[in-house]
Amino acid sequence: MISEEVKKAVLELEKKAESDGIDKKIAGAIVVVNKKILILKRSEKEDFLPGIHEIPSGAVEEGETLLEGLQREVFEETGLVIQAIPAFLNTFDYTSASGKKTRQFNFFVIPLLERVRLNMREHSDFDWWKMNDSVAFEKYMFSKETRQAISEAAKYISRRFINTHSLHG
Repeated sequence: MISEEVKKAVLELEKKAESDGIDKKIAGAIVVVNKKILILKRSEKEDFLPGIHEIPSGAVEEGETLLEGLQREVFEETGLVIQAIPAFLNTFDYTSASGKKTRQFNFFVIPLLERVRLNMREHSDFDWWKMNDSVAFEKYMFSKETRQAISEAAKYISRRFINTHSLHG
């Protein structure tokens, strides 16, 4: 289930990215189960940001929409199937390893099941971070942009969804 709010937002986000001269689009998932967010650790063998913590994310391929890329990347990296996308959360821009102007679009995602099967070529480990555990959050090695995006998302999800929806528990 994709909310109407998300469908409308995606159309505007795609237009804005084009007008801003974005060369590469990344779809990111803030995967939430039982008030916990899925955190992945990049493989030490990765050329770009080895060993850093991140959320499931990846490049939107030619001919894909943001939401199609999101669903594909979440499945490829974690084996999770998306049940619902209740909200678009935030974006951040950066320069990719290949020098492209890149924008990451982050969405609130609820998976069908919570059993993670990592793609070990890309990631070496994962964790479920309890959204209210600020001490544990500080231990993850995120990029500045990812840390801020997750922090903002956790506050938004807690305020807007946790008290009104079950989120698997």
